[in-house]
Amino acid sequence: MIQLVRIAVCDDEPAFAERVKILIEAECRGLGVSAEVSLYTDSGMLAYDIGEKRYFDMLFLDIEMPGLSGMELADLIKDSLPQALVSFITSHTKYAVKSFELSIFRYIPKAEVENCL
Repeated sequence: MIQLVRIAVCDDEPAFAERVKILIEAECRGLGVSAEVSLYTDSGMLAYDIGEKRYFDMLFLDIEMPGLSGMELADLIKDSLPQALVSFITSHTKYAVKSFELSIFRYIPKAEVENCL
């Protein structure tokens, strides 16, 4: 039985978000995993979809975004989707310690994204 993995990517830089989506899709294909990757460039839209009971197994979030930050989103996700794995993809390493307080699965520097997905 093939299981579908639902993944969200949220980054306010559209080109970077698309690059992450392509990397995730390629990795999933290589592992033989069926994945549905949803792309968000507006953190408020992702929060809205989660509020409307949209389910994700994994979420990859930027930390610094207009509107809701990745930290705020992670807190919302922890309450709404407690089984989901959340990873930060960011160029701001100063948030690493705080991310572990939120039980973040992975903390990926943007400069290393090609090697970490």
